[in-house]
Amino acid sequence: MKTCKFCLMVLLFPFIACSDEHKVERVEAKYESLSDDVFTRMPGNLLLVDDYLVWTDPFTTDCFVHVHRVSDGKKVGVMGKQGQGPDEFITPMVSPLCYNRSVRAVDANGKTRGYLSIDSLLAGKNPLVSFADEKEAELYKVDDETFVGYTENDEPFYLKADVNGSGVKSFGDYPIEDVKHHVGGNLAYNHERDALVFAAINMPYLALYRKSERGFTKEWSTESNDSYYDIVNGGIRFDRKRKGIPEVCLSKDYIIGLQRDYTVDDMDERKVGRDVSKCPHTVFLYDYEGNLQKIVNLGIPVMRIAADHRSNVLYAIGADPEYVLVKFEL
Repeated sequence: MKTCKFCLMVLLFPFIACSDEHKVERVEAKYESLSDDVFTRMPGNLLLVDDYLVWTDPFTTDCFVHVHRVSDGKKVGVMGKQGQGPDEFITPMVSPLCYNRSVRAVDANGKTRGYLSIDSLLAGKNPLVSFADEKEAELYKVDDETFVGYTENDEPFYLKADVNGSGVKSFGDYPIEDVKHHVGGNLAYNHERDALVFAAINMPYLALYRKSERGFTKEWSTESNDSYYDIVNGGIRFDRKRKGIPEVCLSKDYIIGLQRDYTVDDMDERKVGRDVSKCPHTVFLYDYEGNLQKIVNLGIPVMRIAADHRSNVLYAIGADPEYVLVKFEL
């Protein structure tokens, strides 16, 4: 195992958040290599499920979920069989939100759906556990009493949730207020902070919602940057030259966004394609009040990230030059 110590280089520059000017640190980090056993044309999700790292392979013809121990990076098994037989997935789709040491998976073109249990995998049992009811099929379960998901275009609110069995209720603002269309993005949930974060892929937009016994309430959101899109015939047309936050995860102290630092890396995103060497090298660290605190240069191109709610450890799949599963101390 190759180990590199975390190193720090700080450069301060002004950043405007709300009405206050503050300094944002620029830091450089080096990684600890956990595993190079990541063989795929392009990795799908990367998830931290308790003490296991899970990555998915959307291009495989075999098992699409790979499970590694966090402690040493060793792969302990695979699950989620692709195919057309019983308990197999034709077109598997894996949720970025996990529950109860399990990964939520549904078949976009078949009937198989449920949770893939790490505990069952380790015990040598069939890891697929079917959903208990339709609510689990419609919404993401994030803890014992909380389900979240998206509404449909043109509905009054952007998100929906069922908290403590109170029934499904809609909430949340559309990122582009003038058009009630979903913009594409990712949800992340920190159960220790009762914080649900939405990040948009095609523009630098973040929103944080806090859970209470009654449901979720928005605490803050960043402003939509209209330089990233145009409204054409009532729809949204994004400027594909730049992206927003294609990946987001939550650590103990930070909302972590995989974002390109265009001030030093003015890449035209239309030219990236599947050239992993052109993926972003940086993550942006926001506090839970929405203030950008640090921009971290990870030193390698990164395409997937995951974080530990209990610490400020970041896990990632990067390219050096082949795919590698790595760890950073932030």
